[in-house]
Amino acid sequence: VKLERQKQQKRLLRKLQACAQEYCLRLGEECAVVASVRSSGGGSSGDLGPREVQVFGSKSFEEILRRHTNEMQVVLDEKEKESSSSSGLDAVLPGSQGVPVLPLPPRDLEAMNGNELKSYVPLLLRHCMGRSRPMWGMDEHRPVWWPPEIPFQNVRMDTRDPGPQREKQTWSSCLRQMVRACFLFFGCDRSEER
Repeated sequence: VKLERQKQQKRLLRKLQACAQEYCLRLGEECAVVASVRSSGGGSSGDLGPREVQVFGSKSFEEILRRHTNEMQVVLDEKEKESSSSSGLDAVLPGSQGVPVLPLPPRDLEAMNGNELKSYVPLLLRHCMGRSRPMWGMDEHRPVWWPPEIPFQNVRMDTRDPGPQREKQTWSSCLRQMVRACFLFFGCDRSEER
């Protein structure tokens, strides 16, 4: 999970940088993006390393903001200490307090085809259930957010009973419904972000 989070972090930072550069080039406007990035501490305990403030965008804004990165780091560290002293370290770290770090869909949920959804739903289950296998067919392992009208069976095949529901809704739309239900349950509807 930690390695995947770092990969997502790098990928999203590259996208932010590309968006800032495109904004400057196409519109001729000044803009900059400031990101606070925590590197891994390098230890096996999963400790977080020092905070690094990254700045990218138009050169003039970049230069101005780079002069103030130390001040930004101090303020961010103070805010983090306030949070951790009032409610414990769990309030600061994403993915704590029982809320998993959910993987983003590879692209817009509505644009994903059936095969992409069939691969994404088990990945989502692994992250939110904390198990390598979903334990298909076992009701005691069925997630609480799983739509009740969809059987908890392997998503590679449509195992719904033949009838009006099956004719009315495609299997791909059922898979999208599963993803939406998961994100809604955990309070982060990432399907709308893309």
